[in-house]
Amino acid sequence: AGAGSGKTETLTRRVARAVEEGRSPTTVLVLTFSNKAAAELRERLEGLLGAAAHAITCQTFHGFALRLLRRHGAEAGLGDDFSIAGDAAQKAMVKRCCADGRGEGDKEEADREFRAVWALVKRARSRGVDAAALDGRLGAVFKRYRAELRAQKCVDFDDVVDRAAALLADDRSACAAACRRRYAVGFVDEFQDTSRNQLALLRGIFATGRVTVVGDDDQAIYGWRDALGDAFGAFARTFNGATRVALTRNYRSGGHVVAAAVAVVAAIEKRVPKTLRTDAPAGE
Repeated sequence: AGAGSGKTETLTRRVARAVEEGRSPTTVLVLTFSNKAAAELRERLEGLLGAAAHAITCQTFHGFALRLLRRHGAEAGLGDDFSIAGDAAQKAMVKRCCADGRGEGDKEEADREFRAVWALVKRARSRGVDAAALDGRLGAVFKRYRAELRAQKCVDFDDVVDRAAALLADDRSACAAACRRRYAVGFVDEFQDTSRNQLALLRGIFATGRVTVVGDDDQAIYGWRDALGDAFGAFARTFNGATRVALTRNYRSGGHVVAAAVAVVAAIEKRVPKTLRTDAPAGE
């Protein structure tokens, strides 16, 4: 769907239609990427459905995954009292792990190593790379970092979705059984920013489909955070038989703005083919 084409409006109306046609709101799952976006979705759904919207699960991916881990912590090997390590706590752990096993060295060199390991930790976590798969000095530090997380009964930000996705992928888990019983249909807004572990979470609940996603690959901005480069292609490969519908009419901008935008994004490689249009005048 192109910019200004009513993506979120389309998604919320599809949710409302599912409920109006008899789907229980408690069986509807709506996911997005930020607390602000989730709040906007809830507000729109309440405007369409009234009090019935309150029974819909509408959260961020991380909020939903954390909710699952709080309910099924023992099954995830975390217990009931685990904590979440934020960026500051993660950085402090990585710095300690970098200091372990090395003598007093140049502070500049230590800072360089910390930055390299920190980048590795973020990249490895978002890609689901196991510490055992890494070797060398960086791999050793990463293994110590993972061990310290376990010792402190902590999970990091990416761990939250990873562990929830792993539970949902296990057909024997009570978490997977509960989610599959409860959620009949799923919806995701801004899907272009989906990561590997977020897609795995969706697959764990909706293995047979019944999920609708909207987004614009031309507006993907989280490649640096390891969002999938081909989110819609990955979705089609994950959910065989998925139907693609292009929303190409822009309701927001004048013709000159739309024409300029079309010219800019035309150069992007591997984009989903679509040509944005508008019925508005060109403007000044």
